[in-house]
Amino acid sequence: YMLCGFLIFNFFSSSTMTSMKSLIFASGLITKVYIPKYIITISTILSNFIFFLISLIDLVLIMIVTRADITVNVLYAPIYLIFLFIFSCGISLMLATVTVFFRDIEHIYGVLITALHFASAIFYPADIIPQKYQFVLQFNPIYYFIEGFRDSVYYGVTPHIYNLLVCFFLAFISLVIGVLVFERNQDKFILHI
Repeated sequence: YMLCGFLIFNFFSSSTMTSMKSLIFASGLITKVYIPKYIITISTILSNFIFFLISLIDLVLIMIVTRADITVNVLYAPIYLIFLFIFSCGISLMLATVTVFFRDIEHIYGVLITALHFASAIFYPADIIPQKYQFVLQFNPIYYFIEGFRDSVYYGVTPHIYNLLVCFFLAFISLVIGVLVFERNQDKFILHI
């Protein structure tokens, strides 16, 4: 239960944290050679995604050792992973853009990601949160990806269509906004790097 949530959150956290500084770290390359700047940020997310897929081997081994029930609903897991990847790309493009202009955002984001970690029901079941505080989970985008992944892998049930739709819209909207923000500002990057 914990590993499902931890792996999903860890991928999102590490990919957004490293990609937000990707343009600053590649400033020498950006100022000397013309390359599409989004490639730098996307490549950071791709490398984190590859490490994430490798870490899923641990989850599979634990499931085998503990003789967990693996149902046909595990086929929904890749859908959530694709949605999570797209969502992370959108958020990362926004963060990479903002970080070029405001360097201190990485410290603020570090605090935000820590708060998000504890509000994602990774170490505890969501049911123990009183009804009047359930809105914390509902406004947490990562919770939907964790919950859907857990439903398909840990619980072995068909994820709710509502959860799938929320994850799809979160991924689509974040990618569209991320690309628009990045495209509008990428010509100014060289002045601030």
